[in-house]
Amino acid sequence: MIPKLVAQVRGAETSTPTLEALDMIAFMRGARQKFIVGFQARFETFERLLAQGETDPSAEQELQQLVHRLAGLAGSMGFPTVSDRASALDDMLADPSQHGRLQATRGLALIREAYTADLMSPPDWSSVAQPRESTGLTVLVVDDDPEQRALLTRCLLDAGHSPIVRDSGVGLLECARAEQPSVILLDVNMPGVDGYGTCQLLKASPDTSGIPVVLMSTRGALSDRLAGLSLGADDYLCKPIDVRELLLRLRLLGVRREAQETDATWPEAQARPLRLEAFVTRARTQLARSSASIAVVRLPTLQADVAWAAIREDTRRRDVAGWYDRSHLVLLFPDMSASDTRDRLSQIIERLPPAVSKGMHAGVTFAPLSTSAIEALIAEADVALTDARSLGVVVAIEGARGAREAPKNELTVLLADDDPDVSRMLDAHLQAAGYRTVLAFDGQAALGAMETSRPDALVLDLMLPKVTGFDVLRTLKHAPWKPPTLVLSARSRDHDVTRAFELGADDYMTKPFSPAELIARLSRLLR
Repeated sequence: MIPKLVAQVRGAETSTPTLEALDMIAFMRGARQKFIVGFQARFETFERLLAQGETDPSAEQELQQLVHRLAGLAGSMGFPTVSDRASALDDMLADPSQHGRLQATRGLALIREAYTADLMSPPDWSSVAQPRESTGLTVLVVDDDPEQRALLTRCLLDAGHSPIVRDSGVGLLECARAEQPSVILLDVNMPGVDGYGTCQLLKASPDTSGIPVVLMSTRGALSDRLAGLSLGADDYLCKPIDVRELLLRLRLLGVRREAQETDATWPEAQARPLRLEAFVTRARTQLARSSASIAVVRLPTLQADVAWAAIREDTRRRDVAGWYDRSHLVLLFPDMSASDTRDRLSQIIERLPPAVSKGMHAGVTFAPLSTSAIEALIAEADVALTDARSLGVVVAIEGARGAREAPKNELTVLLADDDPDVSRMLDAHLQAAGYRTVLAFDGQAALGAMETSRPDALVLDLMLPKVTGFDVLRTLKHAPWKPPTLVLSARSRDHDVTRAFELGADDYMTKPFSPAELIARLSRLLR
């Protein structure tokens, strides 16, 4: 069916493919991807049943049924040689008197060989209809599965990107430092150092912390996704991965990184802290462009160099460090809330050996956009440091006695959703996380709020009254200014997801959703 359909779509040059034909091809691409992802488990089942067949005739009968299904399915998925080899094995299994265990084992091996060959020669209809980019991204692909690596490599090349392929996280930090890829695609389930540990290493190094990392895994539980995002990953994709969505997300990450690098006004990697006067100058310039948190850290007298090295290794290139005095550092973290800064510094200090971390404390305050009173903010952080020492905690936020979090005017998020229950829940969670919120219950109100509130981020439902979320995205795409936009929708079809990305969405989540994951993804967009 599919070869005929593709011939119709691609036949006469003067004809235009119908939407139904294109949807069918998109459906088949998704089905092929699921077939590829599930092939290893399918093959392992074949091997298990073949081994059991020596003592259990029903196992060999089940094996024949599964091989028969593979023979019919593989050709439709663009694996004609696999289909031929499976048909031959099917015939062999149908007449046990004509084969032995050795011949059946060889038949399975031929199916595996055919799969590898077909994977590297995909049919025309399986290629993603994506225009070749003149300035493609350099993508570092890290996956221990050779079939997944081959598939991703083929898709990236077809889209005009330049893949660099690695089969494990061993030596990846050095590779990323040398190659400086645009994006890193990182499998989570790898032997040795897994994707989580590798991501943490990449984000802790000043030379690679700015490279976007996309984690890929079959583990799609909320705890897994939050674990990846909390370690600094810029996105988390669950396998089987929709290739078209992957390419759109890669493009957005590449554009975002390029914008951040273009916007930098000074070298961000610091070998040593600045003198206080230089720090104040840079901090004042930074706060003219974004909000930030400021921290004062008390260092151990005899281990100051060790403590500073740990802080430097676990901060971003955008962060700025200076000497407050001989035993205290002052740090500036652009676009980071006070609570996030507290958590990061706590993790750094708690990971140090007891001989170093003993007596180390930090105080944090929040600096809103366009604040010029840097000296006053440093004094507030110093007061918070005193609070930390008196309260016996590692890090305290300014005003800790009243348990005050970051001010609500820190960053503004526009919530555009016509469901009052969803809006109330999001409003509560975002305010608890330190954001200021503006609510809109239809698309027209959302566009109006964009002009009056100038939000730092937009959370957008697609099925809004008056003006749909798609229309809001279309309007913002041509506007001179647009905030980072996270689509939150019950529409989970691949067509809706890719359409939203094509209209300018920066991220996409489906309902039902986790507020914790939404806040984590917002934090990545606003980083």
